[in-house]
Amino acid sequence: MVQKIRIARLRNPELLQFTRHLLDIVQKLDPEKLKVVDQSTALKNTLAAAERAFKKENSSALTDVLVELDEKRDKLLVGISSCVDGFTNHFDEETREAAQLLKDHLASFGTSIVRENYMRESALITKLVSDWRTRPELKKAMTALNLTLWLKNLSDMNELFNTRYLERNREMGNVTADAFREKKEELIIAYEKLIARLNSYYDIMEGVEPFATAANDVNELNEKYQLLMVGRKRGEPEEPKPVVAPAK
Repeated sequence: MVQKIRIARLRNPELLQFTRHLLDIVQKLDPEKLKVVDQSTALKNTLAAAERAFKKENSSALTDVLVELDEKRDKLLVGISSCVDGFTNHFDEETREAAQLLKDHLASFGTSIVRENYMRESALITKLVSDWRTRPELKKAMTALNLTLWLKNLSDMNELFNTRYLERNREMGNVTADAFREKKEELIIAYEKLIARLNSYYDIMEGVEPFATAANDVNELNEKYQLLMVGRKRGEPEEPKPVVAPAK
């Protein structure tokens, strides 16, 4: 039997790629023999529409600029975090305490701000900068560790990113994330119908070929993408964000 996975948790490029692989498996084994002609055709058509929406959504010339700016603010965040971590081992007790205070505050934002989507990361950075500048104990600790310039650069880069992000949205006009989100929902529905149909005939035919091979191949595909999602949840390294299709 084919096991379903929560493909809604896949990032947009991953979801499109997963669907293409799934359709390749079905095509290889012949949709007619698998009794899924209508379902595979529906999924194929929905995928094509989703890919057009995704391509249009990410066609702005400012997309590459956003990726570059995002990478720069990510590096600043990592740099600040690394500095704070290093100071927690400082020989001076007051310095260690200041570093631990900032480290605990950073931890309150989650395991990795840099893996959040664009707007979520922007909001978290804005909150972080505000806290370190306005909360007396955090401001004192930041000053003690000489991180004021680091924080200024992070704030400036975040503001520049937000400006360019809004420019891209204006340039795109009515083409927003909602356009792809709608197609994504349709893709998930078409996927579930295809899997339900496959499993129905798998049961009826008691797992004979080509249903046994279909189940095996699709489950192997599922496992690959399930491991990808689990690895991301655990904070393991990921592949770089694609330039033409930002993950965030």
